[in-house]
Amino acid sequence: MKNNKLKAKKGMTLIEVIISVTLLAILIIPLSSLVMSSLKNNIDAEDMQKASYIGQKVLEELKAYDEIKLDESHKDFELLDGDKITQNSEGKFLGSFNRTIYGGTSESAGKNEDSYRVDVELEKDISFQYSNTNNLDKNSDSDFSLKFFNVGTIDSILLEPNLNGIPVTRDLTIELKKNSSNLELSVFNKDDKTPIISAIKLAPVKNKIVLNLNSNYEKTTNIEVKNNLDESVEIRLIKGKNSIGKLKLLSSKGDVILYEEDEVQENPIADMYNYKVTVKDSKNNTLFQGSSSNNVNIK
Repeated sequence: MKNNKLKAKKGMTLIEVIISVTLLAILIIPLSSLVMSSLKNNIDAEDMQKASYIGQKVLEELKAYDEIKLDESHKDFELLDGDKITQNSEGKFLGSFNRTIYGGTSESAGKNEDSYRVDVELEKDISFQYSNTNNLDKNSDSDFSLKFFNVGTIDSILLEPNLNGIPVTRDLTIELKKNSSNLELSVFNKDDKTPIISAIKLAPVKNKIVLNLNSNYEKTTNIEVKNNLDESVEIRLIKGKNSIGKLKLLSSKGDVILYEEDEVQENPIADMYNYKVTVKDSKNNTLFQGSSSNNVNIK
């Protein structure tokens, strides 16, 4: 007879189960903490990225203004999204509003998006001063400077730095030519063969002439320019404030480039403003801070 031996099946004892559960718990707790920490870091990074986008967008919008017009109260102005910036008693412009990455609040954007608080501050930089540009000084490196001015009742011309003027009775001709590397200037009353002004600028030369039209010059003078050079000549017509007279230039020979400028260019932008933008979340945590400066005329 064959003996049929029953093989006993071994199961886990209670102690083994307890040990397994304990080991599993020991492994799960740090893993779950790691996963939760990773999720939180991802959420925080996304919040920082959104806040940075909103803050940079507001800064770029502020920097785009070279002129800001205040409302009827002369205290407020609005950004593109209608957010209001208000001037306080100290002269600072302050604003506080909600924005999403789509602009405006989450309700107005029609999106299920987080809304962030944006604080804006504009403060005038009192240490920064603009000065007007004197174009006569700026062009003092020219080869020749001809001044048109009035002495008593006589409209005159002189080659600076000379002090004695020559009366202008008729239309003029300005002729330029090269002598070796030097530049020769001749000024004629029209149809005359003898120049009323003759000068030489020694090398190096810039082929640059200034015509300084003083504000008291009353005549309208036509000037024919003859450029005998192979290169172009630059003529800067600089007019005094509220000039009565006029100089009308016509090039009959060669290449002449004419620039017309006022003697003193008043800077239309009077002030420098420093900008500061802060973006916070719903828990008042600061997620973004940015600053910049811009020249702006506030009216």
